[in-house]
Amino acid sequence: MSDLKTRVTEDIKAAMRAGDKSRLSVLRMLSAELKQREVVEQQTLNDTVVMAAIEKMVKQRRDSEKQFTEGNRPELAAQEAAEIVVLQGYLPQPLSAGLRRLPESFPGLQPALTPASWEPGRSRPAPQRSRKRAGR
Repeated sequence: MSDLKTRVTEDIKAAMRAGDKSRLSVLRMLSAELKQREVVEQQTLNDTVVMAAIEKMVKQRRDSEKQFTEGNRPELAAQEAAEIVVLQGYLPQPLSAGLRRLPESFPGLQPALTPASWEPGRSRPAPQRSRKRAGR
């Protein structure tokens, strides 16, 4: 069992003990989704697949929240927003703005960090070596 799936199972037990019905409901939905994926794929899930399932559920809830807001249903939009908060607790935190600007702080690294170097199948740029030879 993956670490995330184990964490979800343990959090379900903790929510049951604490009597947190809203959190328990979201975690049970997540657990059901993960079990369904296990049945469909016929293998145990790794953390990558679990995170993909969580991201999909977050996206669905964002879409629902937007539709409820546009449909003048703030109570349902608030419920979807609360579910998003619970689900996002299982996803890695996005990079902060300061970390995204980090490459700009080191201009010598810029050629190695260009978007072209991130494309799959492209080789990395060769490191530049000094042209001085010893003894001359």
